[in-house]
Amino acid sequence: MGTMTFTVRMDEDDVKDIDALASKNDRSRNDIVKEALAERLAFEAVQTARIRRGLADAEADRFAGADRISGVLGKYAPASRDKPVPSDNSA
Repeated sequence: MGTMTFTVRMDEDDVKDIDALASKNDRSRNDIVKEALAERLAFEAVQTARIRRGLADAEADRFAGADRISGVLGKYAPASRDKPVPSDNSA
C-alpha cells in the first residue's frame, strides 16, 4: 500500500495541541494525526458492522423478549429503584 499526501485545514489551537502532544511524546505531527485518523476509521468500521448486524436482526424479526430485557435491567438497575419513593408529609 502506497502513501498519499493531502492537506487538512484545522483550527490554529488544535494544531498547537497536536504539536504539543507530538513534542511531549517525541513524535511528529504527522504521526499524531495519522494515528488519530486510523483510530477513528477503525471505530467507524466497528460501529458500522454493529449497526448492520442489528438491522439484519431486526429485518429477521429477532428481538429480545421481555424476560431478557427484565434480566438486563435487573442486572444494571440500582437496588434503590425497587424501593418506593417516600412521600413528603411535611405539608
